[in-house]
Amino acid sequence: MSDETENTSGDQEKGEREHRFLFIDVWWWDALGGFFSVLGVLAALFGIYEYKQRVEASKASETLALIDVWETRGARVAYEKLSSEIASGFAQVPAADMTAAADDPALARVVSNKVAAIVLRKEENETAFGEVVYFFNRLGLCVEASLCSQKTAEIFFQDTLDTFIDVFGDQISQIRESRPRYAEAMLELHEETTRD
Repeated sequence: MSDETENTSGDQEKGEREHRFLFIDVWWWDALGGFFSVLGVLAALFGIYEYKQRVEASKASETLALIDVWETRGARVAYEKLSSEIASGFAQVPAADMTAAADDPALARVVSNKVAAIVLRKEENETAFGEVVYFFNRLGLCVEASLCSQKTAEIFFQDTLDTFIDVFGDQISQIRESRPRYAEAMLELHEETTRD
């Protein structure tokens, strides 16, 4: 009987040693492994978050650089010149026609097209029109390539772009008949900003 007792206690000591690694219970190692796994997942998630934040900051920075181009390199001045010419053109439309156009969207489109066509007959207005299209096309390409922030572009330019396309949309369509890719990125940007 004493042999059995000795064997049992030896087996217990051997079993306890099998459940240890470097004199520490195996379950502690398991818990430590689980802790580091969770820590690794959290670090990866934080890294992804930081990366996305840096990408968005970079996009916003590129968009702000284009806003600076708008402000300082003549695109805004060209747009304001066209706006002024359009306002003068609408001022020359008889009041009865303007009243009728207010109730009829098709007639409003006709009046707007006539005014826009008259405005673009002047060479300096046609040049200004080209500058504005070039700028918005550049902005559209920047957003399309994910170099610029669509959200920032919408905040700064949505109303301006909407107004420009509302007034000159038919003229752009006419140009696109002979040059199919003309202002393509600008129109895509307009579609994206009005979709939301």
